[in-house]
Amino acid sequence: MKPEIELSIVIPTLNEEQTILRTVENLSAQRDLQFEVIISDGGSRDATCREAMKSRLVVSTVTGMAGKAAQLNAGAAAAQGEFILFLHADSSFSENRALKNGIDALRTRYERSGGTPSAGHFCLKFDRTIKTASLAFSFHESKARLERAGCSHGDQGILISAGHFRQTGGFDEQCHILSETLFADRLRRNGEWMLLPEEIITSARRFENEGMKERQALNAIIMGLAFAGMNDILANIPELYRNDYQRSKLGFGRLFAMVKEMIDELSENDQSEFWGKIGIYLGKNAWQFALLMDEIKRYCSIGRGSNQENRILSLYEKHLEKACNSRFSTRLAGTLSRSCANALSLLLSCQKR
Repeated sequence: MKPEIELSIVIPTLNEEQTILRTVENLSAQRDLQFEVIISDGGSRDATCREAMKSRLVVSTVTGMAGKAAQLNAGAAAAQGEFILFLHADSSFSENRALKNGIDALRTRYERSGGTPSAGHFCLKFDRTIKTASLAFSFHESKARLERAGCSHGDQGILISAGHFRQTGGFDEQCHILSETLFADRLRRNGEWMLLPEEIITSARRFENEGMKERQALNAIIMGLAFAGMNDILANIPELYRNDYQRSKLGFGRLFAMVKEMIDELSENDQSEFWGKIGIYLGKNAWQFALLMDEIKRYCSIGRGSNQENRILSLYEKHLEKACNSRFSTRLAGTLSRSCANALSLLLSCQKR
């Protein structure tokens, strides 16, 4: 018998009074399915929950301690739907059957795969204040649509059946900064992780407020630290990934110095092991330079009919990927990374004087 509620939409919030009502009202346009909206609030000091209640939809709230993973798990625990969509408070849909189409796509994949657990994410599109073409944002959107590890984040939404979610054990509350990314990678390894047919529109406010270069550099540091198993650094420097409502520019130099100091406190053997892992991480992610070249080609062909194929990336995967992940290449990458980090640390120290 088909459940009365087909979809539970879980939205984690913390001081989102400026965005939450617009997000919930956008959901009211969704058609052809019964759904509920659950606000999982992490202790907002503003009117987030009151603003959400102004919507024409029935909205329920779950409150608890701040922390993305814990909030997502708490919202899922309250969900009554057959499927769960984990959605950011600044995301929306332009197609009024986006959610129904997403569920239908998951059901179809599940049937065709012979019952393999399926989950998915939507095609990412940034809602930017400045609407002119941007290579940086286009690159980020293209990367988000690939089926590669580390490319799926919460800004793309995560759609999964409630039964499958319970089987996964939920989000890892020990590493809340990367909880959605690590969850998506676990889904990819253990089942079917698919790109859903519709587009999700997510605010670019984090990049616009913090600075694109600063944010991307810190994102790379975060991903590298996680790959190297340095979760204690991520836990001890929560400012590496602030809440969206914090709208000031990032102090990149200060944050980099804090990370570098914690790495330098390791023993020499541990430091060598760390930089060796960073070299392996860089080898696994060298494909991003190939994708960037594809994106530059598309960017330069705007107005002349851009080609959506990632031909350079395909050539890289065929001819260069194995070499970039060789022992020699990764050791060299680790050594160069250590030298660059030391040089940048020295440069930042000189600028302070």
